[in-house]
Amino acid sequence: LSLQKHKHREEHWIIHKGTAEIRLEKQDFILREGDYINIPKGLTHRLSNPSKNEKLEVLEIQYGDILLEEDIVRIKDDYGRS
Repeated sequence: LSLQKHKHREEHWIIHKGTAEIRLEKQDFILREGDYINIPKGLTHRLSNPSKNEKLEVLEIQYGDILLEEDIVRIKDDYGRS
């Protein structure tokens, strides 16, 4: 994912399969199958798969006033999106 934040929604990520690298503000976390993290609105965050061989499956639950793509504020994006 891009390094991003949201003005109107929070997210809850559950690692279903694999290992995830999470950046939340300036802290880095490693989460594994069964682990979870809550992303409060307004905080910068990013999710990535550190493995080239292992599949990463994440369940994302969004809640808040606006759950649209327009609520994504991209700070850094490796894919050229704005």
